[in-house]
This record gives sequence, structure tokens and C-alpha cells, in this order.
Amino acid sequence: MDTLRLHMWLSVWVACSRESGTPLCDPLAVVAVQSLEDAKHFFWLSIVSCRSLFPLLYQAQEYPIKVLLLLLSTILMFTGFSALFDADKASEASKASALGKGGQSKKSRSTRAKKRGFAFGWTVRAYLLGIIIVELWGQFLYPYLFGDKFPFMPIMMVSVYCAFGIVYSWIWQMRSILVLS
Repeated sequence: MDTLRLHMWLSVWVACSRESGTPLCDPLAVVAVQSLEDAKHFFWLSIVSCRSLFPLLYQAQEYPIKVLLLLLSTILMFTGFSALFDADKASEASKASALGKGGQSKKSRSTRAKKRGFAFGWTVRAYLLGIIIVELWGQFLYPYLFGDKFPFMPIMMVSVYCAFGIVYSWIWQMRSILVLS
């Protein structure tokens, strides 16, 4: 697992372009099914890297296709990871009750289960909401307010916003590598 994380970190330095999120996702996809934290990070990073590729398909007739593909992959990943890690939680709960450790109240068990599920913290949720805001601004509000003036601005906003997401991913990976070392 350390080798995959190291490969992921080094691939960032090789691919210094808009597609730099894609090489990060490849090795992370292998370890995403092993732990909940890696699965959450892979889910989030795949959305960011897919969104960062949107400006490469710039024609108006391509827009619905790329949005539908992003939504479809997001829904499938969320469903798959939720099922995988909810099944893990259920098997852990049945083992704990079989061992006689089930003496907790229902309220504390449900609270702990919610915390351990496939849910994100406020930072990731805020970032994903920001992707939607940047998309709405670039596709609808910017052309309405500014017309043809500075046509590169929406693309630049997407690139900069996704770059912040990729940098966050690099920091997360380095932190996890250093913690495991």
C-alpha cells in the first residue's frame, strides 16, 4: 500500500497539466476498496479530476453529455461504496453483538454508525458545493453579465478551482504517507 501511495505522489510531478488528477486516481482506485478513508478520498478526487477535464470538451452540444457522465459515475461510485462499507459495518455490528459487546444504547450505536458511514466532512462538502457554484457561474451567469468579454475567464476559474482540489489531494496523500511511515 505504501508503494501505491508513493507512486501516486510521484505521478503528480510527472503530469503537470490539467489531467494531473487522473494519474492520482488510478493507484488510489486499487486501495479505495480497502479502507473507508481511501474510498472517500477516491470518490472526491475522481469528481474533481473529471470536472477538471470539462474545458477540454468546450462545444455546447457536448455539455449535457459530460454532465450526465459525471453524474452517472458519481451515483454509481456512491452507491457501490455505500453498499461496500455499510456491509462492513453490518458485519462488524453482528460480530460485536455475538461477542456480547452489544450492551450500548440504541442512540449511541446509531450515532456512531452515522459517523463511520460513507459521509464527508464539511471541508469536502463545501468544496463540492463550490464546484456547482463555479459551474453555474461559468455556464450561465458569466455569459449573461459579461457577454463575450474575456471568454477565457470561466475556463480559468474552473482550472484554478480544480487546482486547489488537486493540491488538497496531494496534501492529504502526503499526510497519510507520513502518518503510515
